[in-house]
Amino acid sequence: MSILARAVIGIATPLAIPESKNYILGSWPPKDDFPIVIDANGNIVSRFSDDVWDLWPWAGEKLKLNFVDTRDNGNKGTLLAENSALLKLIAAWLIYGPYSAISARSLARKIQTVKSFFKLVSNAGITATDLCKFPLVVESIIQALPYQVGAPLIGLMHQLLDDQEALGFTILNANHLKQFSIGLDKPTKAQTPYIPPRIWSYQANRLHEFIADFHRHRQQLVECFNFCIAAYIENFGSLEVACAPRKKTRSEGPFKKGTNKLIPHHKPKTFLNVAEKYGITELLKKWIIPEGHNLSDGSRGVSSLAAYFTMTNCVALGVILNHSMMRVEEGWNLRIGCFEEEIDDTFGSFYCIKGVTTKTIDDDDARWVTSPLVRSAVEAAETVSSLRVVCEESNLKRAGCETSNVPPYLFIRAQEPWGVGCSQSSIVRVRYPSYQAVITQYPKLLDTSSLIITDDDLKIARLLTPTLDSEPFAVGNTWPLAWHQLRRTGAVNMQSSGLVSDASMQYQLKHATRAMSLYYGRGYSSLRLNQSARDEYVRAMYEVLAREVEALLAPRFVSPYGEQHKSEILRLVSSGDMRKLEEAARKGHVSWRSTLLGGCTNKGYCEYGGVDNVARCGGGDGKPPCSELLIDKRKRPKIEQYLQVISTRLIEAPDFTPYKDSLEAQKRAVLTALNVIDSAEVIN
Repeated sequence: MSILARAVIGIATPLAIPESKNYILGSWPPKDDFPIVIDANGNIVSRFSDDVWDLWPWAGEKLKLNFVDTRDNGNKGTLLAENSALLKLIAAWLIYGPYSAISARSLARKIQTVKSFFKLVSNAGITATDLCKFPLVVESIIQALPYQVGAPLIGLMHQLLDDQEALGFTILNANHLKQFSIGLDKPTKAQTPYIPPRIWSYQANRLHEFIADFHRHRQQLVECFNFCIAAYIENFGSLEVACAPRKKTRSEGPFKKGTNKLIPHHKPKTFLNVAEKYGITELLKKWIIPEGHNLSDGSRGVSSLAAYFTMTNCVALGVILNHSMMRVEEGWNLRIGCFEEEIDDTFGSFYCIKGVTTKTIDDDDARWVTSPLVRSAVEAAETVSSLRVVCEESNLKRAGCETSNVPPYLFIRAQEPWGVGCSQSSIVRVRYPSYQAVITQYPKLLDTSSLIITDDDLKIARLLTPTLDSEPFAVGNTWPLAWHQLRRTGAVNMQSSGLVSDASMQYQLKHATRAMSLYYGRGYSSLRLNQSARDEYVRAMYEVLAREVEALLAPRFVSPYGEQHKSEILRLVSSGDMRKLEEAARKGHVSWRSTLLGGCTNKGYCEYGGVDNVARCGGGDGKPPCSELLIDKRKRPKIEQYLQVISTRLIEAPDFTPYKDSLEAQKRAVLTALNVIDSAEVIN
């Protein structure tokens, strides 16, 4: 019995209750008379066998799924009967399966995407499950499929491939998906720039440095804030009056010259005295106060504390976007308590960001996989939010508004009595700043000289963004960082590709890379993960694979059997004809998997691995090296390091044991690889 038989309805609707007859699917495939849609009165609206499913009880409005798609008054169908039946199965899977749609309208959009694809398949006179037998038809469909249909289709087909065992059928395999990813006629709109690893690592490290400084001074910052709030309350009689948007009120703050209302235990007379008392002077100087200025300047003072807290919000947002593939709007609307640690029975702990949970957000899933590094950024923003919410509640009270029981936003604007924000409406939520605005507003955050584009930066950026605008993105220019760039860059970096080898970046991403591979790439999660982020990850996965295949023709990759054999592996494609190589990749004739020695071009399953044991790859087991192996000359330092590790272990390994035999076999394989590299370098 398929695991889908025990699946429960995944559509977010009040009608999805255990007592309902359609709550559990019951069998796979579903029985013809299974009640797919039931209204609030228990009436069956649509059964599985129906050609049209009426979704109005779930959607609250007119919404139908038509699986036959007739035209000419119903006399002529545009879908083959087999494809119509298959579309119905996919619809049931999207309601009950592990990747279920969150809403009826989302379900309708997904089915329309697959339906557009199935129309083209039906026009060719074949069933979708036989598509892999007709490579020319696949080529023609790719050319005919609009990008706005093909892009989401890749994500859907990847999910179907993940669940093929439970479904009992396969439509597109991994090679087909790679073919679709490369071959879709992309719109002329420029692709989002990929941030070069050096620049990405620099900005990420600076953001983490800021957050680390915050936590080292967290207690002092909280105590300083509370002291200042108490001083304003004593000066004006209440927090409501202190926060009132009146110029006169702000000019009479407790740390202003001429103020005489401070009671004796508030001994500090200026904010500089307060900052020194709580040990945050150097912190504010490092991040907020411009060079040549200090806290005693007339325009500085306690407003610097508000500026620092606002900067904390901006930096925390940047850390979250760097490590979660969230859109900036999604990150900006997070609430306190959004960071979660989940325990997976198989893979252990992984971390996620919990977003909007209201069911009114169409297809906005609740969680994004992220890195444990994000925890400290979220905690910093939560600290600021918990302090500012006191002033926000005071402002709401003064405005006659009721406070909400919903957790506060993670990012709250400045509403302290000493900040300019206290003059703004508390009801209106301010828009997030752009990354460039943050850099301009807080010039000590990033040294723009470190953002100047180098030759190497431009090379990797163009490799992963061929449409990169040559005017702003040129050697010697400053890279124009933007929030949306972090999303695409993250999707590419999470592939752990050999194209991107920055050590600092790989260290930061090591946990998130594994988690996203498991939960976005291979679907190992029962949690509802953000569909948009999953689609972005999958698209990047196939895009990076295609780029890696392109790189195989470079001289850095060598075969133990010489250049001629390498050409045979790559189907005799010349290094000057990248179009032919892309064509080979689209047809699935070239495959690639990174290994310790370089990579494997074997299109099937390999029982020997090549990741942590290279004996078979390099011929250390007494047989010739693997004919599918391509050795990467750039990996020579790592290969030599691995040789040292093996040699050290051989000294301690007991004689006449399988362990020592294995080490000796690996050493022979590594030496073979190094000899191949040496020979290739002599020839070149």
